[in-house]
Amino acid sequence: MNNEMRDAFFNPIVDEALKNKDLIVLAADHTAFSLNKLVEEVPEQFINVGISEQNMISLAAGMALRGKKVFAYGITPFVSLKILEQFTLDVATQNLDVNIVSVGCGFAYSTDGPSHHGLQDIGCMLSIPNIFIYNCSDPWNSSLIAEKSLKEKSPKYIRIEKGNMDNFVVDTKEFNGCSKISSGKDLCILTSGAISHEVLKASKILEERFSIRASIIDIYQLKPLPEEVLLRYISGYSNICVIEENWICGGFSNQLASFILKSGLKVNYMNKGVREGFCYEYGSRDFLWNKFNLDKVSIANEIANWIKG
Repeated sequence: MNNEMRDAFFNPIVDEALKNKDLIVLAADHTAFSLNKLVEEVPEQFINVGISEQNMISLAAGMALRGKKVFAYGITPFVSLKILEQFTLDVATQNLDVNIVSVGCGFAYSTDGPSHHGLQDIGCMLSIPNIFIYNCSDPWNSSLIAEKSLKEKSPKYIRIEKGNMDNFVVDTKEFNGCSKISSGKDLCILTSGAISHEVLKASKILEERFSIRASIIDIYQLKPLPEEVLLRYISGYSNICVIEENWICGGFSNQLASFILKSGLKVNYMNKGVREGFCYEYGSRDFLWNKFNLDKVSIANEIANWIKG
């Protein structure tokens, strides 16, 4: 399997588009290597609307009303915050088959400043009725989410990643909305997206330095939560930690805390994300994770202090 995350998602989309003339990809002045095949073989099914994301969503809604299956692709802040009204009123109110494909979650565009940081899109999208939210974390579930989106006829917000990432070793290859990527008896960590890879590294530090063994659940369907599966994973743990690459006020920690409270479980709960505030520093994604204490060492130390504290 291709380990480039955009291609892992778009390859199934392109394969289907070559067989289905009603599948349309719209892009807001953005592309991916795998989309070149679509442009070359069926150029009429790929439209670059330019830097015009709000118009792109309204165009997608009109196409969906005429029976098209539409994927609208752009950079996270511009296909979430910028298009919130159009996606809510043009798409969600009519329950249309429009799929927003959002690249640049968290600090993926780490050298482009606050305008390109995707730290609050989840909070916005969770507030919209009728939609599904997916968050890719490895090439396997990127392809799985693409295949599922081709079958579902509903509004969707899909966060994809860019660059190469390894596949997790998961406990099941079925689409359950979440997967266990590490097993341990001392606590359960809930996480999602690219930061899941750093959390997995942190769990090794927890075990080697502090003798703390963590189960890690990678959640790739954020709305609706796969509650039944999640409950099976977290039951029996007295310590539950949520780690995300979003502002806590604009992420999924509060949603998970509400779910845990509703489930009736009596647990110690901790969440960790990007502290609220704009980041004006530039560097690699790893550099910004370090700045916000989301690197593997900081994650491990904070959890160890919490567990042992």
